Amino acid sequence: MTLRMAALVRSTKSGEYTAIPKDVREAYARLYGPRWEALFKLPAGTPTHEAKTRHAEWLAEVETRFASLRAAAIRASTAVDST
Repeated sequence: MTLRMAALVRSTKSGEYTAIPKDVREAYARLYGPRWEALFKLPAGTPTHEAKTRHAEWLAEVETRFASLRAAAIRASTAVDST
């Protein structure tokens, strides 16, 4: 099984960068708001070591959301197939 990680993707049409994968974009937007990118922001005075730690925690949370949405989509399609 291939594991897809959150990555920065550049649109070939507009040249814009997006970070929410297409396969979960609609569901993510419905549940969490943002459709194209999940932003991580900290105050400018945040120490580097704390910023790195908090970024890692944030990234893990966002990737867990992606995985959960994919699992829900698989369960939904399996339920449809079995009926």
